[in-house]
Amino acid sequence: MGAMTKRQPDREQLLSVEQLAQLLQVPAKTIYEWRCRGEGPTGLRIGRYLRFDPADVAAWIDSRKSGTAVARR
Repeated sequence: MGAMTKRQPDREQLLSVEQLAQLLQVPAKTIYEWRCRGEGPTGLRIGRYLRFDPADVAAWIDSRKSGTAVARR
């Protein structure tokens, strides 16, 4: 019998609120505030947990750089 190998996921690991906050250098509270206002990267619920796909985060960051995001009032 062959040794069991750990299967690697096909996608990048999803980010937690804390990991996203660290990546963006903002408090975790800001991530939740953005979510309530419909701003920030798209999040998804995994059970009771909020997670973020790194590809969605990258697209959101790119949209902010290109000026396609809604301007502040």
